[in-house]
Amino acid sequence: METQIGPHTDVCVDRNIEGFYSDTSLDDAVNAFSLSARDEFVKTSGFDRLAVYSNYAHGDEGAEAWYSVRKLARLSELKEKYDPTELFSVNLPIPLHWTNSHKGTWKATL
Repeated sequence: METQIGPHTDVCVDRNIEGFYSDTSLDDAVNAFSLSARDEFVKTSGFDRLAVYSNYAHGDEGAEAWYSVRKLARLSELKEKYDPTELFSVNLPIPLHWTNSHKGTWKATL
């Protein structure tokens, strides 16, 4: 039985790109750099797709990156059983009706 939600719990190294600044005019440049750097890290990560630790997620990655394809069908079953009205779907939501046939198609709508 699996006890952790996130993908790739056996990974020993992660990267977290954060920007700390007070000048909001830099937002677009910081976001562009962060997303570009993330894309470069993915290319050399050793995984076939983006995988993120949910606490470090930007929010645009999608459920497959947050929870892994391997776990989404089961998480969706639990979501349908315990949260059918999607009360707990504000940040990084588990899709209510996800099956392996959705692989590669489900993205967050934030």
